[in-house]
Amino acid sequence: MTRLQKTNHVLFLALASVGLLLGTAVLVNWAERAYNRWTAPSGNEIVSTNRAEDLAGQNKRLNVVSTSHAKLLDPSRSLYLVPISQKQLREPESIRRAETVNMTQVRRPRRRDASSPKWQSYRVAGGAGPFNNLVLYRGRTGKTTVLFDERTGVTRYLVVDDPTSYSLFVLLAPSDTNGDGVLLPDDRRILVEYRFETGTRRVLTDSSRHIRDLSYRARDQALFVTVGIDHDGNGTFEGQTEPTRLYRVDRDASALTPVVADSTRRHLQSILDARP
Repeated sequence: MTRLQKTNHVLFLALASVGLLLGTAVLVNWAERAYNRWTAPSGNEIVSTNRAEDLAGQNKRLNVVSTSHAKLLDPSRSLYLVPISQKQLREPESIRRAETVNMTQVRRPRRRDASSPKWQSYRVAGGAGPFNNLVLYRGRTGKTTVLFDERTGVTRYLVVDDPTSYSLFVLLAPSDTNGDGVLLPDDRRILVEYRFETGTRRVLTDSSRHIRDLSYRARDQALFVTVGIDHDGNGTFEGQTEPTRLYRVDRDASALTPVVADSTRRHLQSILDARP
């Protein structure tokens, strides 16, 4: 082998070694990012009260408050509703660490056509969580009102301004009923009403029901909830294999009335069963 060939061979080995090192570094970096994405928390889970208290005893936390938007409820009063969300950290941090919470976006409802029917002029606003609280913000004064002084998980809310009342309806989980360490999505939920005129709050349903969703029909001011049925009686509602039932909410009596009566439901079941 000539000197030139030896030189080229050494140069080739050197370049190959550099390329191998660079390729290895890129592969390791990619693997690390993939692992971080795989092991990262979902980002919006609310840890259970028991776990939060255990962390607080160590002067630590896993959730941090996050806000991103405000809904304009009453233009004449410059009244907004701010859903309070959260982010789950990769690892618990010291509570002494300070953080800044910023409002990043303000969304305004669309203007309604003046020619719309009267029922369409009723104001209805809503949002879906999970949130850990709700705050009223008064734009003119800058004052805020925190609606819940206890830990909770808000899955959905509706603001209804109709002839019946001017109210905020909140679907929330007050506790970790299924013991999975987080509030929502499979915990039992209750329906709470907050009246803006009086600033009072009342519970419309108890935690014995698996309330899954909330809806409102402005045409006749009807409020509905969808309730999950624990068909196998194991204490939890499994949405893929267990049924739901629709109820209308009697706001005055704080009661639920099935939209399809039990007798009618049994008749429908017999048809489905192909029974005579």
